Amino acid sequence: MNIRPLLFACCMAGGWSLAGWQQIPAIEQLLQGTEPQASELTLNLPVFVEDGAAVPVSIQGPGWSGAEPEDWLTRLLLFADGNPNAEVLEWQLHQPQASLDLHSRIRIDQSQSLWLLSQSQTGEWFVQQAAIEVLASGCLVPLDSLDTQGMTNPRVISRAIDGAPGQYQVRTLINHPMDTGLRQGPDGELVPRRIVEQLSLSLNGEPLMDVRLHGAVSANPFLQMQITGSSQDELALLWQTSDGQSLEFSQTLP
Repeated sequence: MNIRPLLFACCMAGGWSLAGWQQIPAIEQLLQGTEPQASELTLNLPVFVEDGAAVPVSIQGPGWSGAEPEDWLTRLLLFADGNPNAEVLEWQLHQPQASLDLHSRIRIDQSQSLWLLSQSQTGEWFVQQAAIEVLASGCLVPLDSLDTQGMTNPRVISRAIDGAPGQYQVRTLINHPMDTGLRQGPDGELVPRRIVEQLSLSLNGEPLMDVRLHGAVSANPFLQMQITGSSQDELALLWQTSDGQSLEFSQTLP
């Protein structure tokens, strides 16, 4: 039995579940006094993990806000209130999407809440929250467990979604250590910050989606998304790092 929707309904009735975002400076600065509404999106993550180094997280729901007719969501931001830096991921949508199905793997430092903010085309803000318990921090991964060669070997799989005409699932994975600048190397010095900062997707040469990654994204970043397209459309992806490296990949939708 999935009790998360029931718990969400009970907490909303009590009036306290979605109030904790005011304690996160990055969210307060973003909203600038605006009071967000409860989101129709679902924020999914495990209730408990032993190791916070690669926690699966997903966001599902309609691509439209419901506040106004044809008011589509253009921006989503994920925050972790117990991490050294609260920012985790940001999606900028340049074209309307009928449904959202976004996945990644992230680092969680301790037991805490994750907060999802979404913004519609008309500027309305929405918020969703989910909690997780963590036994061991995932923010300081041992040096010998990571590939230190930089960004290499991009992999992309796209497929048509059964029963959803015009909808495609895109899965991406790229090798990169995602050094946060918070852990020590063998010499005792901090390893410099070096992360994949952005993945940009375009379809037939038109911007489709930009994904902004922060240090809380796990090593070897995995991103999955649902897009609207057609067979034989040309999908192009561009990864960019904080130290100026970039890699491109393209394929034709099946």
